Amino acid sequence: YSCICFPNSFSSVLHLCREVNKAFVGFLDQSKHQFDVKPFQDSNSKDNHPSVNSVDCIGVSTGNWGCGAFGGNPEIKSMIQWLAASQAHRPFVNYYTFEDGSLRRLEEVIQWVLRHGWTVGELWHMIVEYSSQRLKRETFDGFLTWLLPEDNANNDADYMCE
Repeated sequence: YSCICFPNSFSSVLHLCREVNKAFVGFLDQSKHQFDVKPFQDSNSKDNHPSVNSVDCIGVSTGNWGCGAFGGNPEIKSMIQWLAASQAHRPFVNYYTFEDGSLRRLEEVIQWVLRHGWTVGELWHMIVEYSSQRLKRETFDGFLTWLLPEDNANNDADYMCE
């Protein structure tokens, strides 16, 4: 099975890695990595590596994967998908929140992270730290609130439209 049910829980690093790897594989442009995997093909074919034209500016449209019946955390899932899309060299992510109230600050967090020039690794470290604190019950804030400095909380931001 590709989904693991963790209702209302916060994942260990192992589970976070699993989730980011699933998203990365889903977002990776397979046409650019076709030589890494031997495709099924006619053994008599002269062309062992068929050409596939790829558009370099294709982004990702996604949403709250695993946040319904599987009980995933939309704040963490949105960040994991952003990290995975970045690592897969996707130029943009259209993230559909489906009006989930916990994601009302998503655009504000994204803009804050971009303004401060964070790397994928730095954001990943914050997700791991947050998850560790949640597991130890050291914080009860949602990730987006936990991540933003308090003085940023009153700034208005244009939120993502669904």
